[in-house]
Amino acid sequence: MASQDFAGAPPPIDFPPFVSPDNGRLRIPTTLPPDPRFHPVTPGAFDPDDELQRTGASVESLLASLQRSAQQLFEAENSTTELVSPQASGSSSVAFVRCRPPRASAFVPTHVLELHFTDTGERYRTPVHGALWGLQSPPLAAAGLLRSRAPLADADCILLPLVPFDMPHRPAWPILHRYLYDGSVAQLLSGLLGEPGCPARREGTGSPSEEEQQALDSLLVRLMRVREVWLNAARLEMSDRQLWGTLRRAWMVLVAQLGEVASHIPGSMVPRELNGGAD
Repeated sequence: MASQDFAGAPPPIDFPPFVSPDNGRLRIPTTLPPDPRFHPVTPGAFDPDDELQRTGASVESLLASLQRSAQQLFEAENSTTELVSPQASGSSSVAFVRCRPPRASAFVPTHVLELHFTDTGERYRTPVHGALWGLQSPPLAAAGLLRSRAPLADADCILLPLVPFDMPHRPAWPILHRYLYDGSVAQLLSGLLGEPGCPARREGTGSPSEEEQQALDSLLVRLMRVREVWLNAARLEMSDRQLWGTLRRAWMVLVAQLGEVASHIPGSMVPRELNGGAD
């Protein structure tokens, strides 16, 4: 199968990691970087004879309609089973994946998306309804996810085109993944502010200082999670102002909590940005 570079490089994003590679110091900025100003997907991204294009509906109304069916889309994609490894079709360099479609569902996926997470090296493959993703991400629209031709049928199977795409961060991916489907700010904020998974601590085994250190560590993990969602959304070039505003809100809440907790830990190394200091 010939290799294709479906994902052009996004504009440069400056959001360095918390730990400086030069001196190992922890640096937490008090605010997020400025919101990226990506251009939204336009109707011109569709093929002229595409069914969605022929409806004449706006990109916003098409996306809202798909997000109203978020649960049905999830269920249909989760019940679509990949049967064999991708194979090129004839002279085409596009790979197709043979899948068993969901039974008794009008929501048949149109593509198989393969995400390669650069931080872990993992390749995550999932059937998707391409329009839902392509309407929110210009690079995915350019990769063909808005070209929703009917899946190629073969008896009880369908052949779905495979679309590879690089993403920065695996741990925070489920939060953004869910938002792509339902567009729920409440759900997004809950995922960003919620306690990260960690081993349970037995009652009575921690001193107050140990408990505060655990709270500090938990806040740092959540701040890293916001940063990773931010970078994943930037990779998708999402123009959703609601998304970027929610990330800013979560960051402000967590940074305020971090400063408060750190100030009660004797000898705590509070990042100087939180104390208003400078190097």
